Amino acid sequence: MSMRTTAVAAAALAIGGCAVAGVVPRSIDGLTGPAIGRGNSTEPINEFPLGEEIAGFEGYNMRARYIVVKPGGHIRIHSHTGRPAFSYIVNAPVTEHRSDRPGEAIVHEPGALTADNNIGQWWKNHSGQTARWYVVDIYRTGGNAGE
Repeated sequence: MSMRTTAVAAAALAIGGCAVAGVVPRSIDGLTGPAIGRGNSTEPINEFPLGEEIAGFEGYNMRARYIVVKPGGHIRIHSHTGRPAFSYIVNAPVTEHRSDRPGEAIVHEPGALTADNNIGQWWKNHSGQTARWYVVDIYRTGGNAGE
């Protein structure tokens, strides 16, 4: 094995398999993951400004979305700092990588509910079926709307 091949293989292992064909790594909150998503889509369900409901929340929105990730696809690395979210996994196991649990791949089975705040994270569908989940989050308008 050449020195260059060894270096590429080591880099791929170091970032949890992100250095595969065309996937550029990026780090957020000490976690490294893919900078660009692949094989996924997001469908907005509903959204509204919280400032109209709660004093002091001007400039923040609450939204619900439906996420679909094909087998082998992934959601790019993103931050939930200042953008709390809940995710409900509907039909297939998905793997979450989180900055608060470095080196640990967390498999969420259908029916799981995650709480995501003040972390960096990315998701991968290792199952053989299209994975679907719902996400409800709060974000600052004009700021980090995230993935």
